Amino acid sequence: MSALGKYISTRRIALGMSIRQLAIESGISHTEISRIELGERECPSIRVLISVAKVLGVDYLELVQLVSDDNLSPICRNSTKSTFPHLQNESQVEFIENVADLIHRYESLPEEKYDKLLEQVEMFLEYNTKLSY
Repeated sequence: MSALGKYISTRRIALGMSIRQLAIESGISHTEISRIELGERECPSIRVLISVAKVLGVDYLELVQLVSDDNLSPICRNSTKSTFPHLQNESQVEFIENVADLIHRYESLPEEKYDKLLEQVEMFLEYNTKLSY
């Protein structure tokens, strides 16, 4: 069991919740919750960590700190809002977190696809910056 899995399991049990109840309330499958608790999923996505943290009543950064730095994307190590302070709403934050998670999970992404993805993110950020003025 990983530190993250043990923490989630301990907190969930302390709240009197079953895995299924945590899954329903967080919108994450019970299979995924179980895999995290058993340590089979070493780096859940930031979206999963945020959803689980809300239900457990903890700051998601608490969960992020329990994930090994080797398994954590750089964007997850810092708060997305502090990394990208110009983001206007939660959907923009979620977009950036999903892109960072995708890049981190697919380190073997071919260089040309990585460049194309980076170009699209830069276009998004440029567009977002223009909207905020």
